[in-house]
Amino acid sequence: MAKNKSSSGCPASFMFRLFILSSSFTLTVMQTACAPQPSVGGVDKTIIVKLAEVKTAQAPIVKISGVLKRTREVSLSFRLPGVITKLHVDEGERVSQGQLLASVDGTAIRARTLQTQADVARTKGDMARATELARKGFLSEASLENQRAALTIAQAADDAAQFDQRWTNLVAPVSGFVLSRSAQMGEVVQAGQAIVTVADENSDLVMRLSLSDREISGVAIGDACEIQLSALPPQGIRGKIVRLGARVSTLNAGIPVEIAIADTRGLRSGLIGVATLKLRTTQPPTATAAVSVPAEAVLEANDGKGFVFVFDVATSTVRKTPVTTQSLAGDHVTVFGLEVGQKVVTAGASFVTNNDKVCVPELAPCKAGKK
Repeated sequence: MAKNKSSSGCPASFMFRLFILSSSFTLTVMQTACAPQPSVGGVDKTIIVKLAEVKTAQAPIVKISGVLKRTREVSLSFRLPGVITKLHVDEGERVSQGQLLASVDGTAIRARTLQTQADVARTKGDMARATELARKGFLSEASLENQRAALTIAQAADDAAQFDQRWTNLVAPVSGFVLSRSAQMGEVVQAGQAIVTVADENSDLVMRLSLSDREISGVAIGDACEIQLSALPPQGIRGKIVRLGARVSTLNAGIPVEIAIADTRGLRSGLIGVATLKLRTTQPPTATAAVSVPAEAVLEANDGKGFVFVFDVATSTVRKTPVTTQSLAGDHVTVFGLEVGQKVVTAGASFVTNNDKVCVPELAPCKAGKK
């Protein structure tokens, strides 16, 4: 059988191989032509970029909600369980130091006190007889010591019973105001259950809030802040940080902060407000001042490190410069390692490398194929 031939007289397989070779050559030529050429025949292939000026960093600002509280707020409870028989106060009432607030039924504890008092009287009589017998030689010294120990035990039990009897009444430890009352007349309460909370009127009114571990590093005792409360005019009031917690709270995983308020007139414990804090920037050793650059200018930012491309006006080239990142505020990043007034590459930063020649349309027209 004769082999297939093309109209030119060449075998078909030969023509197919020639087509493949020709296509491969064409593709290679196209790839070579499309690849960026650094310099061919005096033509300089520059990259068009946009620049941004390095500016002085503004202090980061955070707004945190907090609650107003007195520095001394006492929750009162009974030492023993019982039924509430007296309840003399309600929320918001003013109380004086030593004033009776509530009582529980003390029938059981009074009975116990009578029993311990009787035990003390009995052991005292036994002790007197034992002492007389020991003096006459009819009782050993060891037996006398046992009688002394029995008297000591009886007296201790009586002291404990009388102490518990005093705690059947709750009295105000300070002069102030009742913040809360969480029980009613006739209610059975447990030992340690909060019945009444009293705020000391002579203690300071402060705002308490929580900051994250990153935020807490930017504040210090004595820092000023502004507090906004719905009960106050829009301009708010001044405050000052007076206490920083030493550990993370298990309730909200934050670190507690206490802010003293300059003017507390018209304010009440329990009000909710918003504190505006200016965070300090933590400057690394031997670093320049903190500056601000657009976030898109910082490349490969990780674990507080990254780099930017700084534009050199004299040579129209860029220089890769490492920076230390601090915090993000909107679309800008606070960094260290640059100087105010320098120009950094923003748009096109991911397409350049160190010492690349670039063109900035804002500075000069960019024409393809020309230096």
